[in-house]
Amino acid sequence: MRRRTCISSALHALLLLGVALVVDGQRFASKSKARKLAQAASAASSETPRPQSCPAGPYIQTGSTRQSIFDQLTIAEYNSVVDFMVNETGFIFPAAENRDVHINVVDSGMPVSGDAAYLTENYLYNVFLWPVDKAEALAYLDSGGPVPARYAKVIAVRGANSPPDVMEYKVGPLPIGPDSAYVEQYPDGHIAWVKRPGDDLGDSGAMPDVIDDAAAILKPVFNATIGQCYSNSDPDCTSSNISSFWTPPQTRENGTNRVVVNLFFFSSEWAGASDELQVMPIAWKTEMTSQDPTEWYNFEFEYCNQGFNTAQELADALSNGTLRVCNPQEWTTLNYNDNWLADKYQGGPRADSTKAGPRLYEPEGKRYTLLQGDSASARVFQYMDWQAHVTVDPWTGLSLHDVNFKGNRIAYELGVQGQFVAYSGYSSIGQLFYFDDAYQLGSASYQLRPGVDCPETASYMDIEMMGEFGYLIRSKGAVCFFEDWTLGTTTWRHTDILQDDTLRDSGVRNYEFVVRTIATVGNYDYMYDIRFALDGAITCRIYQAGYMQAAYWDPAGGTKMDLPYGTVVHTYTLGNIHDHLSGWKVDLDVMGQSNCFHKATLAAGTFEEVFGPGKTPMWARPTDVVKYQRDQLIANETGFNLGSTGQSTFLITNDNELNSWNQTKGYAIVHTGATASQLLPDTHPLVVAQSWTKYHMAVTQRKEAEPVVSKDYYDTHSPGVSPIPE
Repeated sequence: MRRRTCISSALHALLLLGVALVVDGQRFASKSKARKLAQAASAASSETPRPQSCPAGPYIQTGSTRQSIFDQLTIAEYNSVVDFMVNETGFIFPAAENRDVHINVVDSGMPVSGDAAYLTENYLYNVFLWPVDKAEALAYLDSGGPVPARYAKVIAVRGANSPPDVMEYKVGPLPIGPDSAYVEQYPDGHIAWVKRPGDDLGDSGAMPDVIDDAAAILKPVFNATIGQCYSNSDPDCTSSNISSFWTPPQTRENGTNRVVVNLFFFSSEWAGASDELQVMPIAWKTEMTSQDPTEWYNFEFEYCNQGFNTAQELADALSNGTLRVCNPQEWTTLNYNDNWLADKYQGGPRADSTKAGPRLYEPEGKRYTLLQGDSASARVFQYMDWQAHVTVDPWTGLSLHDVNFKGNRIAYELGVQGQFVAYSGYSSIGQLFYFDDAYQLGSASYQLRPGVDCPETASYMDIEMMGEFGYLIRSKGAVCFFEDWTLGTTTWRHTDILQDDTLRDSGVRNYEFVVRTIATVGNYDYMYDIRFALDGAITCRIYQAGYMQAAYWDPAGGTKMDLPYGTVVHTYTLGNIHDHLSGWKVDLDVMGQSNCFHKATLAAGTFEEVFGPGKTPMWARPTDVVKYQRDQLIANETGFNLGSTGQSTFLITNDNELNSWNQTKGYAIVHTGATASQLLPDTHPLVVAQSWTKYHMAVTQRKEAEPVVSKDYYDTHSPGVSPIPE
């Protein structure tokens, strides 16, 4: 019997959680904060200037590529789709008065302001690429078929409809012409208005007044706490060192739109996201479900682990002396030393620290080629036996298509698709969640810093896309490419002891080609690598940096109830327990689409357990225990968790493709390092919204109607209610 477990090469994926595996073929195929970006990325270093553009050189070539069908929309396409939709529907386009392309900007440069009027208007929220149908793409790439038609997806918030809702449109074909049309994708009301994207323009326009309603009542409480008050309108308070933002709570009240208002202390010069380490001991919730902001109200106030139904109850507790006041003394002085927040080493000089560290260098130039086709925001790289198309999806971030090794397609699609963050704590700031891809991982991918984010030898790619509320952005040098000698290690090595007792060493350096981008979503930075090795292995890695979102810690013990939920990291700062789960989509086409999915498990038992009764070899005893491998063909869509699989390897094979030893060719899916797990129950609203987080790997039929693991931009509010009901 032909063995079905030999692997020609291996796919190693370090995924914190949620591999969405796609296997096309005869048996089955597969699919796999509410907050704004707080501050721009750090300023350019004078020692390591940022790239202004990709440098010219023989390794960069221009010209049309067949993989251009995967390119993201161009600036011209964005503008033409917006003009078409405005003319055809009469919808408002919030950025209509500012159609400039904004270079390396974030929210601070956003040309659109919130306005409560948007709550009852129909407006275009965002435009992005409608993914090309896989069958059409493969027919074009492999069989000389026609170029697939190109379309855009448009999300519109329709507050003027009855009932108000959110609608998706398929617009095209592109370029816009006489045959172009827009097609609604769901019946009216199918996506409830309460499920509108979290950073809604109407919300951001109305919320400051609602926050001020509470802040005015709490003015004595703020002053008693740090000697300053907070307000968006009171001139006594508008220059204070307090900032605010609202975030979604882990609420079970489905069908509602509720947020937690958080407040932070910052020094005289706002340091950016580091202020999230200095949390004020005051927070409350706001009910904002109605389209009429005069019906919004604040409730469930908390102060230093003390709860109150209303702002007035909290203010009364202060005036009658029953409130336990938390008073961070250092924050009450303008001479507060916040050096501990700085992104610099705080100790004295370390031995040899003034010497330059190791660097990568290329003694004979680059060993890869980058092909730029029709878009400045895409590249096809060629490295040794590898070739793939690289782009950045505005929502999900780094995305690769048509990945080939030795001239054979290995993967049709590979990229990150979800970022789940859930906090824990006694105070409400510990009961928050973020679906970070709902705030556009792609448009949060800013300029990379040579010599820090990427080696000085790296090449760079700009990205262009539509950010929140329709402003057009170009992030220069947001993706880098480089060849790496990974950790100075070897892919393979051995030392032979020869007959004359001399040694003979041999080995191969572990070179890898790296595609890297970094998404900064508020306080956190997600650093994504996809690495291609000489032996055919692909490694997906995610690193995290930035600043944690903390809770207030009272050294006098007023917030001791928070201790089981975190660790005290500074005088007034407690770091909450929270987890980050990352979902990736891996659509493998190993040597074609006729792929099978196997689970190979190592077990221990007797020979008879392997071969049957009477099959113990004559040179062994029936009681001998041996290790063997069980191969299981998985024919149904399913999910796996590493804790339940034991010594198992998951294999994607093409049984029609054999190597020289008559063994099936394929890839293994291997999780390495620490792998997080979803601890919330399956019935929790966050898990209902993010079902991919239940598994370390899910294998399912590819469905063109399900291009992503979840539509997180609809799940910021009422996550337990599906945005697209069956």
